[in-house]
Amino acid sequence: MIVKDESTPIDDPSGLDETRTERRYRGVHESILDAIWGLIVENVDRSLSITEIADNADIAQGTFYNHFHDLDDALRECLDRDLQKYTAATDALITSDMDAVARWAALTGVVVARVIKYPEWGRFASVMYSSPLWPRTDSPSPSRVVIDEGIAEGTMTVSDPDLAYRINHHMHLALADRSMDEGTVTVGQALHDLLMPGAALLGVDPTRIQPLIDHLVPQLEAFVWDH
Repeated sequence: MIVKDESTPIDDPSGLDETRTERRYRGVHESILDAIWGLIVENVDRSLSITEIADNADIAQGTFYNHFHDLDDALRECLDRDLQKYTAATDALITSDMDAVARWAALTGVVVARVIKYPEWGRFASVMYSSPLWPRTDSPSPSRVVIDEGIAEGTMTVSDPDLAYRINHHMHLALADRSMDEGTVTVGQALHDLLMPGAALLGVDPTRIQPLIDHLVPQLEAFVWDH
């Protein structure tokens, strides 16, 4: 029987059944990302080392390098995986018949639900957002896009959308800090506390907010985050 170490790269099956090798490789790969995530949210303000990550993933340090070029490479993929989960959650909430205000509320709601479940994630996102490791594209964020769409359709009236977006973003970060400090904020209360001042900031009809909250909260509370 051939025994192969879990560090075998996916592009070098070396005679093993390819499916089994890929499955083993993927499992180790995910365990490394999970270890990074766990260490970051445990204390987002400190540095990480490959040795520490390997210890937490229960792998040899050399195995790390069969999956990632260096620590920055691993952190970028950890961020990318997290962004994919955010996108999947928003896709589950947003429907084609929603106007910009409803989409803005849904995007905000996903952030709220994640921060309430994992307050450390909000700190992680706030630190990494300004990091050069944060994935950069030429496309604006969904929250920034929806403000432009709201202005175009007349459901939002704001003279400086860039400033409004930045303020809205910092309100989300304040929620993360509050949730970490208090630990008792509910999804409904947090969503209310973000959407009401956000509506005033964006020129949204305030009477729309509570019905949107009532619609979103049961769906947000039903989300299952694996981390």
